[in-house]
Formats: sequence, C-alpha cells, structure tokens
Amino acid sequence: MESITYKGNKYLYVGTRHRLTKKIEYYVDPTPIVDDSMDVTNWRYEILTVIRYRWLVRKLSQYAKVQYHIGLYFIASVHKLSEKQLLEKAKWAGTSIGYCIRVL
Repeated sequence: MESITYKGNKYLYVGTRHRLTKKIEYYVDPTPIVDDSMDVTNWRYEILTVIRYRWLVRKLSQYAKVQYHIGLYFIASVHKLSEKQLLEKAKWAGTSIGYCIRVL
C-alpha cells in the first residue's frame, strides 16, 4: 500500500495494527497545516485512521463498517518534516503516548 486519496487529500501509508476484531491502518498527510494555537507557530500533520473490521464481526453487527477518522492523532512540529521523518514519527500513532506526537 502506497497512498490513498480521501476527501481530496493524498495520504501516505504508515502501517497497520492488527487487533482481534479489527485492523487499523494509519496514513499521514504530507502537506502540513499551520497551527497558531500555541505561543509558537507549529506545523500540524494530520493522521488518517482507517478501521476495517474482521469478516465475522461484520457478519454479526450491522454497525461494523469501514470507518475513516481524521484528527484522532496528529504530529506537531516546530519545523517542516521530510517525508522520511514524517513516516518515522507517524508510526507512533495509536500507541499509549496520546493523540499528539510532538517533534521538537
């Protein structure tokens, strides 16, 4: 998997986490958004989360469909990141470190 397009934006494939009832795919947007919400200007890179439920779960529940989430996780950086740095940091999405991955 290389990349996907969602709502007009291209997202780069980061990786997949496998769970018992679902698999979660992570994609990152390589074009940053300027975030002036703090005292310093940050570059914010959005992470797209795609949840795909397993076959048995889809058969048992009518609500188990493919779900797309933007904004659950993001990367905040003081400097613009290269594609290699971006993919390296985005691999931490979905772990116990929280919703924001801060790069100084």
